[in-house]
Amino acid sequence: MTTATHRRPLERLLLWLAALTGVFAVAGGGVLVIDPSGAMLGLPPDTLAGTPFRTALMPGILLLLVVGGAQFVAATCLILRVSWAPRASLLAGAILTGWLVVEVWMLGVHWLQMAFLILALAQMASAWLLERSREPEITPSMVAEAEAFLTWGPVAFVGLSRAKDSFSRTVYNALRKQDIAVIGVNPSVGQAEVDGILFYATVAEIPEAPAGALLMVRSDRALEVVEDCVAAGVSAVWFHRGAGRGSASSLAKARARSAGLHVISDLCPMMVLEPNHWLHGMHRGLRLHAQT
Repeated sequence: MTTATHRRPLERLLLWLAALTGVFAVAGGGVLVIDPSGAMLGLPPDTLAGTPFRTALMPGILLLLVVGGAQFVAATCLILRVSWAPRASLLAGAILTGWLVVEVWMLGVHWLQMAFLILALAQMASAWLLERSREPEITPSMVAEAEAFLTWGPVAFVGLSRAKDSFSRTVYNALRKQDIAVIGVNPSVGQAEVDGILFYATVAEIPEAPAGALLMVRSDRALEVVEDCVAAGVSAVWFHRGAGRGSASSLAKARARSAGLHVISDLCPMMVLEPNHWLHGMHRGLRLHAQT
């Protein structure tokens, strides 16, 4: 299990990597802007021959603002400890990697490029580990409870979208392929049939109370939806969570448990349904592995 104690070394490593690569990118880009010939950096006069650039001015600007700027944004986010700091670091590492790949393609391989490529890959790997450490672990018992939930009867899908290309529709289609009865609940749709899916504005409006409710809503709406489920006589609620924050809130889960509802959280049905997409299967496998 990754705790705050384990996260701090990763944060320090990421900050060091972002600061180091940022300083070099800004310094190198700044020198190229001042001297577009590249002579100050010891570049041969024909370095850019065969490339779209006549001088190093534009590459210098890109290196300074895009590559260096991304690294300093990542470093600032880490210092301020904002929630999306790992993603900023991952993006900064990806930008640096892309820059180096293009540079190697245009200019050929140099040992310095390989050194910074190693740093960029280390940055992306560390950022991914830091981001993953924020996700709750999955235990085999959680998976078993989720699988049981899907066998208890009709499911009210709260937050199911009318848009065919939404992720909620992907989950809906996967449930239907397993012959699970699903009823859409969306206040903006109301009581209507959309693409053959029967919708209601609230769970309480469904004529026969479903066995469970799958909640794919913002966490600040979770308590309101739980109250609706309690009024409807639902016996179990599933707070959806994929790679983000998820639908659960501490108040909503506490209210559901106090009302005697069976609570499942921190899982996406796509991690449970078989056969599942390789990406969801990998996500499940990684989070299951985190507990070992």
